[in-house]
Amino acid sequence: MADFKPGDRVQVNLTAGIVPGEEGTPDWQAGTVEQRLPNGLYRILLDEPISDRTAEKEALPEHVRPLT
Repeated sequence: MADFKPGDRVQVNLTAGIVPGEEGTPDWQAGTVEQRLPNGLYRILLDEPISDRTAEKEALPEHVRPLT
């Protein structure tokens, strides 16, 4: 598993963690790591807005991968 730092370009699975215990079809979206939180999650600023607003996702490391 990669270790990301602020500014790294990544893909994050938006569907991960929405419904605890269920893994739906992954929806990988591009974004930029804003920070690694004290609880181990990454805060990702998404490239695409949601409902015309800036969007962020907090994700576990296993739900983040390098942007290829």
